Amino acid sequence: MKKNNRREFLKSGSIATSLLALAPIGLGAGKSLLKVKVPNSTNQIQVLHSAGLKGQIEPLDSIGGLRSIQELRVEKSAASIYLDSGNFLTKDVGFERNLAFLRNLVSSGLTLATLGKQEMEFPSNELQKLIQESKVKILGNNLEGNGLILGETYFTRAIITSGKYRVGVLPVSGASLGSLTSKALELKLFYQCDLVVALGNPSGMSFSEAKNYFGHSHQIDHFLVDDEFFMPLGTRVVHSKKGKEIWVSRPADLGRFVGNFQYQFNSAYEICQLSNHSCIPGKASNPQKMAFLHQFSAQNLV
Repeated sequence: MKKNNRREFLKSGSIATSLLALAPIGLGAGKSLLKVKVPNSTNQIQVLHSAGLKGQIEPLDSIGGLRSIQELRVEKSAASIYLDSGNFLTKDVGFERNLAFLRNLVSSGLTLATLGKQEMEFPSNELQKLIQESKVKILGNNLEGNGLILGETYFTRAIITSGKYRVGVLPVSGASLGSLTSKALELKLFYQCDLVVALGNPSGMSFSEAKNYFGHSHQIDHFLVDDEFFMPLGTRVVHSKKGKEIWVSRPADLGRFVGNFQYQFNSAYEICQLSNHSCIPGKASNPQKMAFLHQFSAQNLV
């Protein structure tokens, strides 16, 4: 009998048996997976993406800051998935201010975050305490050296159930291309994720060097890099070696430019359209916003 969609196909006996062979086996396999639910009654997935907030709450010249992101999230959809690629803390302030900001970020609806350069430079005991007390959900790889505990204060992959859809999220930093591809394949086949997002940067690469990396990442749909990744603001398309479109998106620091994406799916649970509504949050005038964007327009992809 013909299967009606990809999920029905994956449920078939022979396919299911094959997928079981891909299931994670061994110590830490189960506890390394985080499962999150986000309410969603629509036929699409909406993702909000920030990075480089550095503890900034109020707008700067009417642009950005966590306050503006909070307003944007309420305006667009309180049910959206909110992901952050790191650099949300700053060592320029004390522990209490960082904790207050992180709690504010979590209460704003942050779904998941990965650690950026700023967080990785924190003393391990302080970082561990900030994560524990704020209850922020962190994705990463091999973070024991930073004082975190697998399955308690960080996870290596996540599945977000958003209504009838499933979103797989993987941290990029510290993962080899082979490991990232294997985990993405596991999320798509074994866990039947409809969208797979990679959060963070491939380590030590410029955009031109990373294009080859992205081009071999056939199982990833969208890379959400951080504010320090060397590419202009916004979204670029990289074609994989197999001809697939892979999206790469970079926000601005301090919440001054955030990603806002809507993914449409067909009846077979396949992505059929990506709508990019990324914007400058805040109450700045259009000339102010254009002047801000002009600062980044001269950047080249080298």
